[in-house]
Amino acid sequence: MKNVLIVFVLAVTLANQVSVGEKDRNRDFGRPKHRRGSRSESHRKTQRGTQWADLISATLPDYKTMERSFTIENTRNNIEYTKSYSESMRNSTDGEVGTGSTGMETFDYETTTGTPEFVEEEVVMSFVIATGFSHSRELGVIIRGINQDQIDEAVLEVYEGFSDPSDNLRRLDVRKWIYNRKGDSIYIFTGIHVKETSWSKHNYPPSDWYRGILIVDEVVIGEATLPTDKEWMATYMDRLAYMPIIYMAVPGTLTSGAFRRYKHYETNVARVTYTQEEDILTQLIYGIRSFEFQPVAVARMDSAYSGYDYFIYNGHNPTGRRLQPMLEDIHSYLVNHKHEVVFINFDTDFKEDEELYGLAGLIEETIGKSVN
Repeated sequence: MKNVLIVFVLAVTLANQVSVGEKDRNRDFGRPKHRRGSRSESHRKTQRGTQWADLISATLPDYKTMERSFTIENTRNNIEYTKSYSESMRNSTDGEVGTGSTGMETFDYETTTGTPEFVEEEVVMSFVIATGFSHSRELGVIIRGINQDQIDEAVLEVYEGFSDPSDNLRRLDVRKWIYNRKGDSIYIFTGIHVKETSWSKHNYPPSDWYRGILIVDEVVIGEATLPTDKEWMATYMDRLAYMPIIYMAVPGTLTSGAFRRYKHYETNVARVTYTQEEDILTQLIYGIRSFEFQPVAVARMDSAYSGYDYFIYNGHNPTGRRLQPMLEDIHSYLVNHKHEVVFINFDTDFKEDEELYGLAGLIEETIGKSVN
């Protein structure tokens, strides 16, 4: 019975997948007027794309193979960056122009000629929300492809995405702020405390929460944003619409409904019970598109769902949160962002058919509304 329910939920969510045209994502947010280094237009567009581009195997149908894996393991005493990928170019000559990377250098290629034009590798930056030195929400920066000479001279400027671009939030001497280094990759804690959020369907954040530029001798050699990625699937839908699900790398959370916002844990039980610090709407805003819920059916005579109400558990531990508001948040998000797709897995251990029927009724009444 559980498998039937999962298939039903996937059918509901996949019904929202429709093709859309290329979305204009103008990210010209008025940076300071530093002289920019030389680089190709296509690579600059790739660099300014959202960080989810690193997490999606964006394969067109006529590619033979294109697999990419990206793993960042961040612990208190050890931060390791590993990146491995294998790419094989498509043999078709349909005249399209794209970008690719060999891992050693970056190139633009045109499929009609098959001759790549090699350009200098750029420094790549990514913002992350980390635990930081004080085990609080601190803004971190991963910088890849940077050499020692650049480290010695580099300055990192960080701004809030919704503030006046002329107001410098923080200017850092990179070599003094390195927390960990491996090869040509470094990890920096900025000392910037990431504010607590209280977003709602009536109060959405800006597209770019933080942004930063890396400067060496007044030349911008790298740039990045911490995007909220409210519509990243719509941006890549021209590719995702033709991709089998098994080839997608969709960002998701486990025990998604077991959240407690910005609270210190009093006991070990609370520590293992509440595995998320963001509610469902905020997870969606950050780009999460796959959720796992562990609902438990609680008998209620006045319930419209076969006599049951549904609460979120983490294993055997109750969280005190009801499932229905979370599903309503997902529905509200899909209504406001019509080209996004959400995958949901309900991990249940129901003993009675009525418990399953009640959950199916709750799903139909909430998420079912978003099916076109």
